[in-house]
Amino acid sequence: MTDRTTAGGAGLRSRMANLSIRTKILSIGLIGIIGALILGGVNIWALNNSNAAAEEIVASKNVSIAATELLWDVAEANSYQNSYAFDVNRLGAKAVDPTSANRATFLKRVEETNKSLENFPQLRTDRRKADMAKLKESWAAYLATDAKAVAEYKKGTPASATAGDALVTTEASKVISELETAGLDLRETAVGRSQAAIAAQEQNATTTLIEIVITLLIVFVLVGLVSLVIARMITRSVASVRTSLEAMAQGDLTVPTVVDSHDEVGAMAAASEQARQSMQDIISEVARNASDQLNVVSGSADDVSRNVQTVAAGTEEMTASIREIAQSANNAAGVASSAVQVADRTNVTVA
Repeated sequence: MTDRTTAGGAGLRSRMANLSIRTKILSIGLIGIIGALILGGVNIWALNNSNAAAEEIVASKNVSIAATELLWDVAEANSYQNSYAFDVNRLGAKAVDPTSANRATFLKRVEETNKSLENFPQLRTDRRKADMAKLKESWAAYLATDAKAVAEYKKGTPASATAGDALVTTEASKVISELETAGLDLRETAVGRSQAAIAAQEQNATTTLIEIVITLLIVFVLVGLVSLVIARMITRSVASVRTSLEAMAQGDLTVPTVVDSHDEVGAMAAASEQARQSMQDIISEVARNASDQLNVVSGSADDVSRNVQTVAAGTEEMTASIREIAQSANNAAGVASSAVQVADRTNVTVA
């Protein structure tokens, strides 16, 4: 695992070394852009989930409110049905006349219940739709039972009144119980879905926060690593160039410039190294030429020395010759002087 990590790091540095400084800087920006896109995608996903949960909460709340109002309308209708059934004992068949107070109120509640069923919020799940179908079925059965009871009450006989009361108190009450059960199931389902949507919304917020934090950490780590690699590559090349130039300033041309990148700084380092090598070559060439010239001058000096020695020897020989000539001249002068003296004596003798 360590070897793979090391190889991966070396591969990353090698790839980064082949990039220009501009590309390296843009790569850091690219990582930031990718991170921003990921964060945007996470936020969009979270927003969609949050909107869906919010819509479910609102829809479930509306269903729960509508179911509660429907149950209230049904309960009131059933109450006024019992009231007009009780009026039959006092008023007889007139109690079921649409103009009778309790009967008229009952019919009004029936109309309101029908409107509530027609305007009931749209249901999304099969269970809710099944509960609504059962509720409508029970309501239709309730109205059918009421119609039978009214028909019995209109006969105006004690037996028909008893039959009508039986329909109202037994069959109608049973249907009302079924209707209330369906309505309560519908409401409880709505409440349950609303609570589930709220929990999902909270969970979605937590999940989104975790994903955002993880994404930010990954982006920060990647940006940090890439920035560190780039900074080390640049500073290493710059430091190498500075060290080599400082050494050259002190007259030391043996310190090379290390080049490990191919960007602008690497090109500068390569140029510095080339300049160092060129100066080293020039100085070496100058040193070789100077050595050759020194050898030539040394040979010329030896020749001059030998010539001087030859001239000196010739001078000494010439001096000796001059001395000999002078000596000969002195001798000749002596001989001449002697000859003059002899001649003088001879002249004297002759005389």
